[in-house]
Amino acid sequence: MRLFVNEEVWLDLESIRDYIAQDNPAAATDTVLSILDVIEKIPEFPKSGTQLSRKTKQSSNYRFKVQKPYLIFYKIERDAVRVYRVLHGSTDYIKFLDI
Repeated sequence: MRLFVNEEVWLDLESIRDYIAQDNPAAATDTVLSILDVIEKIPEFPKSGTQLSRKTKQSSNYRFKVQKPYLIFYKIERDAVRVYRVLHGSTDYIKFLDI
């Protein structure tokens, strides 16, 4: 299965890195690398992510993986996985997703 990563994901990762790097540059790098590791593995078992519709009352095709404290939102397409956002778990993520 192929992997596509939307532009917003790269912006999210940059923001995460910049925020954490204010206090700990090494931790910022480690955090982003651990998130990227999870993203790269999603196509191996795409259905292993939690269905967002099980956590909200809204119908959605989004799934998510957790790399605490961040959530990686993606959808399974025909022969690919597309990652849409990486957001902090405390974020009102519904307003950032096209639902």
